Amino acid sequence: MSVVCLLTLLHPIHGASQEVHELLARVSTRHLRSHVLQLRGQRMAPVELGRSAAYIARRLGTYGYRVERHRAFEGDNVRAVARDAPNERTRILIGAHYDTVEGSPGVDDNALGVAALLELARVLAPIDREGMVEFVAFSEEEIDRWGSVLYAAALRDNLQPLTGAIVLDQIGYTCTTPGCQAILPDIPSCLDVSDPIRSTGDFIAAVGNDSSRDLLNSFVLSARQFVTELPIETGTVFGSGRCLSITRLSDHASFWDVGYPAILITDTGFLRSPHYHQPTDTLSTINLDFARQVTQSILATVLMLLNSNPPPPKPTPPATPTPTNAENSILYSIVRDPNDGRGKAVAVHNVTSGQETRRIALAPDFRAAAIRGKRPRLFVLYAELLEGLKSAAVLRSVDVLGAGAERTTLIPEIAPYAVAVTNDGETVYVIGLQTSPNATIVAKLDALTLDPIGSVIEFSGNLVGEFALSSDGHIGYLGRGDHILAFDTRTGQELGSVRLELPAKIIVGLRDLQLYSTELLGSGVIHAISTTPLALSEKFLGPRATLDAAVDGARRLLYVTAGGPAGLDGRVAVAPYRIAALDAITGNIVAISDVPLDNTPLYRGLVVDSNGQALYVGSCTGVLQVEPETLTVARVIPGTERECHQVLSLATSSPTDGQCAGDCGGNGQVTVADLLKMVDIGLGMLPLANCRAGDSTFDSQVAIDDLLNAVRNALDGCPA
Repeated sequence: MSVVCLLTLLHPIHGASQEVHELLARVSTRHLRSHVLQLRGQRMAPVELGRSAAYIARRLGTYGYRVERHRAFEGDNVRAVARDAPNERTRILIGAHYDTVEGSPGVDDNALGVAALLELARVLAPIDREGMVEFVAFSEEEIDRWGSVLYAAALRDNLQPLTGAIVLDQIGYTCTTPGCQAILPDIPSCLDVSDPIRSTGDFIAAVGNDSSRDLLNSFVLSARQFVTELPIETGTVFGSGRCLSITRLSDHASFWDVGYPAILITDTGFLRSPHYHQPTDTLSTINLDFARQVTQSILATVLMLLNSNPPPPKPTPPATPTPTNAENSILYSIVRDPNDGRGKAVAVHNVTSGQETRRIALAPDFRAAAIRGKRPRLFVLYAELLEGLKSAAVLRSVDVLGAGAERTTLIPEIAPYAVAVTNDGETVYVIGLQTSPNATIVAKLDALTLDPIGSVIEFSGNLVGEFALSSDGHIGYLGRGDHILAFDTRTGQELGSVRLELPAKIIVGLRDLQLYSTELLGSGVIHAISTTPLALSEKFLGPRATLDAAVDGARRLLYVTAGGPAGLDGRVAVAPYRIAALDAITGNIVAISDVPLDNTPLYRGLVVDSNGQALYVGSCTGVLQVEPETLTVARVIPGTERECHQVLSLATSSPTDGQCAGDCGGNGQVTVADLLKMVDIGLGMLPLANCRAGDSTFDSQVAIDDLLNAVRNALDGCPA
């Protein structure tokens, strides 16, 4: 029976004919039992995983599918799809993990789920010739969902459309004694469950998130239509389920995390079964007839989805801001030795000509650098260890376009690690480590004179690492180890902290309401952190081996670069060098592109042109200028073969230089209409191109400080 014939048969599904019921009747308890007998036993060590994967692959192959094995960590994900199916087809994914915890034969968790997957594949094989369904047996769900995390990330990296994933995990244990089923209540703004939910464990649960409601409803409607004897309870969780971790304990969460719809079909595991992760999880403890009904309900759902399967829309980037004149834009990069990574100089390039116009030599003990302000006529500020001492810093300021005038100041008793300058270019912060006693020091200086401002701020212990400032410079963010600390830069008062998985780069974006931190081990994890209060809000998954990130506030895009060894300890294959654009709100990948460089690695550093015209990425060939929409390399601003460039900053001349802040019309005054227009831009209702004079801090957005500046000019008049 072809899919076309089947769709005719199923339209509308509530009037389905006897032939559909005959398809459901093909689901066999005998086959489920046979697969479980082959799979049962501990499946944890590489040889055990390999044996199980081989059985799964062999069975799928006998049904006529094209079978692939993709390495996860120590085991393989096993994937099957119709032999002649095109790779780019929108599909429904059926998934189940085949590994176990140590010491458990893992019949309910999850040999029976895999058995159901194999039985669904057998029944659908003569129907789905076009490859509209794919089957994936995941490895290492019990080890942080490693198999499905990598699989879902690969789907998103390749912008593969997916109708939804249906994940089976523990589908065979039932209990009928009142009270044997633990019940999860409704949790406002987190979890919405069936009302009332049963206290006996004789139902199957379906769990989705708010982006998976259509998929969840399809399961409920089709199952209740065709498998009337199977009780169903549902739960819908907010976002990616981080408000209630119990809703994320299987492979469906890997798809939530990358923006795909997914539902979990489960008997609720330890909320019902005393055999969860125990040696007693055996064939004698499961209800095979119940598992057959669950398998039939999923088959009915797949048939419904095949009947109404419009391809999901691919995300598109927001409109490009109006291009502006980039003449006299200046690009700064740290030139590093490719052998030891030491900073050799700061290279100054004219973006228009692509020529290096100046090179500022760095001391051997150079530690960090920053650029004063956003305008082209800037100073390079950099810190170094004082020669011969371990705990004294020199901060230097070099006039880039002038006669090379240089200022220096000594900061005693600290080893410098980071330098940052406020957006207005007035204040510089030097972050360092004091060795005795062990403390982190934040020194605040006038960026022009290098005179100290107030007393140093001191935190106990070693917090040096990444450092970032809010747009007004009033809040500093220190990232070290497994947490980020926020503090008031004026008083030194700690404002909160959040624990993460090894924070690396910290980026402040989206009107100071959000931080982003890349994860240090190269897995591609990007933490989205709300600032009011400081707390983890989402965890995105970008390309593996993410190096750096930058935010385009006007478009609400998060750009990331990736390349080099991926995964823990580099034990996953080397990823291609890539640039990706993610929606800064949802984390969905909008675009992704491989970097066509012949074995030339990307290097650290990524900046976004404030006019929205280009990205600049460091590499060991030079600096790459990248088109922000296509993510293709437009040109290479060259270096030498023996140098790697770490992009530091871009100073873009703006057509609003010298224009009154908030004067959208350029007529020398700020009107109420100008202020209202700025509010709309700040709320994302208008693009920045409607009032570039509203961006008084040159950070590609209209924030509170910009509005205050504009209101001041509206009341007092524009400065002469």
